[in-house]
Amino acid sequence: MADRESPRYVILFATAVCVACAFVVSVAAVLLQPAQKANARLYMEKNVLLAAALVKPSDKVGAKEVEAFFAKDVKARLVDLSTGELVPEDKRDARAYDQRAARADPAASRAAPANNAGIGRLPNLGIAYFVMKDGAVDQVVIAIEGLGMWGTVYGFMAIDKDGKTIRGLTYYDQKETPGLGGEIANPQWQALWIGRHAYDGEGLPRIAVIKGQAGPPDKDPLRVDGMSGATITSNAITRLTQFWLSDAGYGRFLKRLKGADAVKSADPLKGTHTFKSPEGDGHSSPANQVAENIHESGTLAGHWSGKVSVPFTPGEGARPLQGGVA
Repeated sequence: MADRESPRYVILFATAVCVACAFVVSVAAVLLQPAQKANARLYMEKNVLLAAALVKPSDKVGAKEVEAFFAKDVKARLVDLSTGELVPEDKRDARAYDQRAARADPAASRAAPANNAGIGRLPNLGIAYFVMKDGAVDQVVIAIEGLGMWGTVYGFMAIDKDGKTIRGLTYYDQKETPGLGGEIANPQWQALWIGRHAYDGEGLPRIAVIKGQAGPPDKDPLRVDGMSGATITSNAITRLTQFWLSDAGYGRFLKRLKGADAVKSADPLKGTHTFKSPEGDGHSSPANQVAENIHESGTLAGHWSGKVSVPFTPGEGARPLQGGVA
């Protein structure tokens, strides 16, 4: 009988336990991976529906309800961000596309142009969700992301078929300070964006979070109420939003949407030439039109000062303000 108190026995027993545990964990990780990916996709698509105001934050939406929306009212498509053209449906499954993973893949991404939104690389393809109404495009939801105060902020923005009016906004992954910058996840603050304009009269992305209180959307369409005590987060949201609305992001695509005659057709998503470019290219924005530097200190004397505890989904580790999104 082996001496259970001998060093040799203790080492062999500990090794056997470690190997067995590692095997069980590895098998579980492999077996659960499909379910984890399905849940991650379900969570993101719920937020697409929230941005488009097809569901409310208080609604209990499961996989069946999400599938029903996507079968009837929502069509996912991929966009070539360098041209703004739609990728043919038979080339890629848009709903299975992971934009965050593509951004981290050198073969599926490229270096981002100089920007102050903390974006280091851009995926070659971006996902767009067309929300249909009576057989025509009613609005489109695009993915937005950029560096916040403590890490990367991920969200969705809904744009009207006119290519400029904001219909909704949601952030599904962020690490901002709860009660301060974390208020970006508060539905009441997100509602302040509805009806405002993504672009000014010259077609430049000028929507911005300001210090203080903005006017109503019909009188002050390019400004959104600031958040008290969250200057850095407010500036970061301005920067990342303007970046994705510029030609470096979805700008070319949204210009096509704005100039489209096909949105009135029964099936505006067929083929790669669904949208017709408006006359002229307009202007490309460097996405850096914001009044204060992101390192500015101090607090906002803003209108929005609600103290609502908002849960958020942990994402990647926190990142310093310097540098870009990997």
